[in-house]
Amino acid sequence: MFEMHKDCSTFNSIHVRRNDFSTAYPMFSIGSAEDYYRSTLKNVLEEASVVFVATDEENKTWYDPIREHYNLLFLDDFKDLLHLVRIDEYAMVEQLVCSRGDSFVGVYGSTLSSYIMRLRGYRGQTKSFYHCGESKRQSCKNAMQDYHKVSQFPFVREFPLAWENIAS
Repeated sequence: MFEMHKDCSTFNSIHVRRNDFSTAYPMFSIGSAEDYYRSTLKNVLEEASVVFVATDEENKTWYDPIREHYNLLFLDDFKDLLHLVRIDEYAMVEQLVCSRGDSFVGVYGSTLSSYIMRLRGYRGQTKSFYHCGESKRQSCKNAMQDYHKVSQFPFVREFPLAWENIAS
């Protein structure tokens, strides 16, 4: 277990969507924490780094295998600072925090992850990756690093075409 860092000026972020998403979209679901670490996180996030987690997973013990590799922080760790924020606005706070991470790993097919990707794209933050589920693991993880034309179903992911070469 890692100690809480006083200086979190650099951190990574991830979005973990499980509960109803896993049932509705099993092809994009995050299975076990061990598999998620092995298939995605260890390839894109520096070991022992600070990682902010935006999630709908209420059982924080699910993250124990990932905690062995990273110093995880959740919105719950900052609730004392959020007394003016309504609980139904917490997801927006998570989006803003995740959009500022050095690297971000989102869930393919999640609109929350896509919005985070878009915010990151507008700022020129290119270290954005998707966890793609078992069936699509290799085909979409680096989708944000390569040019792809807008697909038939644009709602399942973001496209860098939306922010590249935009004059400021």
